[in-house]
Amino acid sequence: MKKIVIAAALAAASIAASAQVTVYGMVREYVDNTKVGGVSTTQMVDDTSRIGIKASETLGNGLTARIVVETGFAANDPATNADTKLGNRQSTVGLASKNGSVDFGRKTNTFFEAIDANDVFTTDYGSIAGDIHSVRTVRSGNAVFVNYTYGPVTVAYDRTASGLGGEATSYSATGKLGPVAANIARFEQGVDKSTVLGVRGSYAGTNLFASTSFDSSIFGDVRGTMVGASRQLTVMPIVLKASYGIKTGDVRAFALGADYALSKRTGVSVAYRNVNDFVDTRQLGLGLTHRF
Repeated sequence: MKKIVIAAALAAASIAASAQVTVYGMVREYVDNTKVGGVSTTQMVDDTSRIGIKASETLGNGLTARIVVETGFAANDPATNADTKLGNRQSTVGLASKNGSVDFGRKTNTFFEAIDANDVFTTDYGSIAGDIHSVRTVRSGNAVFVNYTYGPVTVAYDRTASGLGGEATSYSATGKLGPVAANIARFEQGVDKSTVLGVRGSYAGTNLFASTSFDSSIFGDVRGTMVGASRQLTVMPIVLKASYGIKTGDVRAFALGADYALSKRTGVSVAYRNVNDFVDTRQLGLGLTHRF
């Protein structure tokens, strides 16, 4: 056993000597009360805690080799999170240069990232993005991810290759002009197709977000539109944020939130989400987050 431990330590030291390795993560817990229809439930909620390892090596000629292995976990009760596996959030290996990158493995796809970028709640706790837009899928596995940047424009493409049929493709283009950024993204999987258009910027100290999506499937066509805003208070380290959205079928939703920074790494958040659909949903939560 001692020989195995020593060999493992030497191997880890060898990797660290040849690459830049970073360990990072976040732990977030919310005390949550959600009322769906007439049923109210109070519980601890944690769907974003994670820990990851990044490693990179400079190869020369402007190329860098890199890996990311990131795993999510339930901080409130890890024993109940039976689906947690090493690298369930991201496990990629790739090459990058100043103009672009190619990665292989599993991570968030470019269509989801377009929705996330134009959501004031960044699709985290309290977000109504999933109620207004068809997210389709958050992550793509067994996939290739390609990004290329030319001036202020970045294009991205990813495609799964499961070998079992049902392969999905998503691609996007993002451009920036001064304080304003705009993007368009497309997701395709068989007859299911989704397009999202988004824009974000700032005006008079307020960050503004807007997005609209068009979805087509065997169940029909659906359109969703969402707007949002956030503002940093000048007298206190508090960010106020709000969003509102509507979707085909007379679905309406809004969210209100505030983040209070105790430090650069630790903060307290409160969020309220209200969705009027076939079954109305009310959600209120108070959370604590620490990043490392």
